[in-house]
Amino acid sequence: MLTRILACAAIALVLLAPVTAQAERSVITPANAQELVELRVYSAPDAFNDADFRWDSRYIAAVSDDTALRVWDIEAEGDTPLYEGFEHFSFVKTVGWLENTIVTGSWDRTMVVWDVTEDIGITPRLVTATYDAVIDAMGTTGSRDSGSVFIGVGDGTVRLYDGITNSVSGEWAVPALRVTAIAVSPDVRSMAAAGGFPSTGAQVWDIASASNIENPPEPTVLAHPGTVLAIDYITASSVALGGDDGTVTLWQFGQDAPIATLQQIDWVVDLDVSPDGTLLAVARQDGVMTLWDITTPAQAELIVAVVASTEHPLTALTFSPDGRTLATTDSGGALRVWGVVP
Repeated sequence: MLTRILACAAIALVLLAPVTAQAERSVITPANAQELVELRVYSAPDAFNDADFRWDSRYIAAVSDDTALRVWDIEAEGDTPLYEGFEHFSFVKTVGWLENTIVTGSWDRTMVVWDVTEDIGITPRLVTATYDAVIDAMGTTGSRDSGSVFIGVGDGTVRLYDGITNSVSGEWAVPALRVTAIAVSPDVRSMAAAGGFPSTGAQVWDIASASNIENPPEPTVLAHPGTVLAIDYITASSVALGGDDGTVTLWQFGQDAPIATLQQIDWVVDLDVSPDGTLLAVARQDGVMTLWDITTPAQAELIVAVVASTEHPLTALTFSPDGRTLATTDSGGALRVWGVVP
């Protein structure tokens, strides 16, 4: 009992202490809880902005401010990219890995669809000019064609883009100057999105039918104390929201208030729920990553805190599809792959 109390006290110190006071990355873990073990570190000459694993969890794609898309084999020795591609002309802000394609979005107002083959590498197949900067992109799953991608754009609109017909088949307006985050439910029946000034909170739309895509009904509004910068679904009917107010709110659809609020101290720049829905990883601007047990979301428990970057803000994180690894990116150009140890 004393060991667990001391461990929890150590976590509190990690959460409260400024990141500049951390001389080295460290892991503080309560007894019998999950640990994170650093497996790989990859680098870029400029800030990494996003990363995503392939469906088999072996390969990871990452994008950065130097306009590049890079792909690594995390089972290979060394840190040299397996593939490297330059197609954008400005910061690349988002990346999503579909079946055998990668989608990237940039401040240059383009979305690029890349074909991926093990013998040839990555080849840009489609370059689409949008109305404004592509802030976020999310590939659809389930019954929808894998060529369909939801993109969050700097003009405050979420668009469903069909990579087969090269056309937009649906639009949803966020009451803000730009979209900050989007997520699609596991059953592809709803889509959640958030925006920056002047709005707070998030909107959830029913996208289950073609009529709702063409003529979307009024969304369900989920409140949040600040600007929402990150969204992910926990289940088909619940989501996690994180933002610049230093909290994560967990929402069950149909409720009038969050079922839980997780204090984070600093800005939440990204979050991701593990494939089995039991873990929530949160990336913060102060370089700290926290991992939460959300097996019962209303009773979420902090189980590990990691100083993932001592000098730079974290920019994104993502679980691998098998849930065994977790990747973090930071503004200093470091991509770290962590092993999740049960």
